[in-house]
Amino acid sequence: MFHSDDNVEALIPDLLDMGIRALNPIEPCGMDIREIKKRFGRNLTLVGNMDVGGALSNGTPEQVQEEAKQLIDDIDKGGGSVLASCHSITSSVRPENFAAVVDTAQTYGVY
Repeated sequence: MFHSDDNVEALIPDLLDMGIRALNPIEPCGMDIREIKKRFGRNLTLVGNMDVGGALSNGTPEQVQEEAKQLIDDIDKGGGSVLASCHSITSSVRPENFAAVVDTAQTYGVY
């Protein structure tokens, strides 16, 4: 797994050549996880894309659940992804919002 807090999309072919098979995180402000899934999803597991500065910190559990469901619908089918935040779970993330991600992944993300 390769971890970078920057837009490394241009480096993905090189990372794959080096044997990297997972990329973390996929920050939504810098990279389009849906496009990366289309281009590299057969060879690369994508980890994280829920914006810590968005619904996780500022939304309701229902908004978090909707964002998580949308990511699952868009990128999880067929495997090769891990639902997670785009960075980490910071102190700004309310516990009920974190629980909404976990609950959504356990109930909606199983395929």
